[in-house]
Amino acid sequence: MKIYLLIFVLCISFSKVSTGQQDHRDDFDMNAIGGGAFRDYISAHITEDDLWATSMKKFGTFHSLMHEMMSELARYNGGAEDETDMIPDFTERISGGEWTAYRKNIEKNEEGTWKDFVQQAELMHDRVHQAMFYAVMLDNQLKNRGVNITEYADEDRAPYDVGDVLPELHTLNLNHIHRDSFRDFVWHSDKLKGRHLHAAMHLMMTFDEMRDDLINIWAQHANKLHEPSCAGTFGDRIKMIDWDQYSSSIENCADEDWKAFVKSISLMQNRINQMMDFIITHIEEK
Repeated sequence: MKIYLLIFVLCISFSKVSTGQQDHRDDFDMNAIGGGAFRDYISAHITEDDLWATSMKKFGTFHSLMHEMMSELARYNGGAEDETDMIPDFTERISGGEWTAYRKNIEKNEEGTWKDFVQQAELMHDRVHQAMFYAVMLDNQLKNRGVNITEYADEDRAPYDVGDVLPELHTLNLNHIHRDSFRDFVWHSDKLKGRHLHAAMHLMMTFDEMRDDLINIWAQHANKLHEPSCAGTFGDRIKMIDWDQYSSSIENCADEDWKAFVKSISLMQNRINQMMDFIITHIEEK
């Protein structure tokens, strides 16, 4: 087992590419919807039992899982589980605002891989909420619901024009790790010490599995689109890179809501993957 882990860790180390200074939260803006508003929208309006409705309900569960994962990460606190001064006082689970407060405390007091991870986890969280917003916009259009979206995401939450806040993926500096390598690390590493880190890593692995399930449902939906400039040509199963390539290929798609949704999912899943890369870096360098 020790030989296997040594080989695995070396593979991770040599496969990573240093991208220098990473993006920080203040470097860009985005439209978003709160988790409670997203759940309320689904409960109030999505009564269907088709593929799209299933994906929206699963997306809500995906969001809940993310916050459970982030709660365990905050309790782990970079290995300083007994030093709780910098951790916001939350009970069942940490909110996005509380994680931001935690990030600010970490930035004032720490340097190193845990600070880097906390920053990236915040960006990941925000990209999930951005994608949820565009999912609601798309659902409202697909099903002709006629819902006033500002009832769920007002101008404070979503003040921007779509084209101004969906950067092209290739313009971002992102590290990546293969999801199979991440899974193997969680399954086999002997470095997941303490119940909070152990729980967080298994939740993160499940979170990524659910992300994979979601993009495969949405790929089936894309295959059924009638407009050639928007339609997908996916096989039975797709990978993250397949969705990213599809996202960059639909610039001529006239359905702006669909295009924004596709791009937001691409941005979201790349931030998830980068978060996974950063947590392993932290664990290995502790």
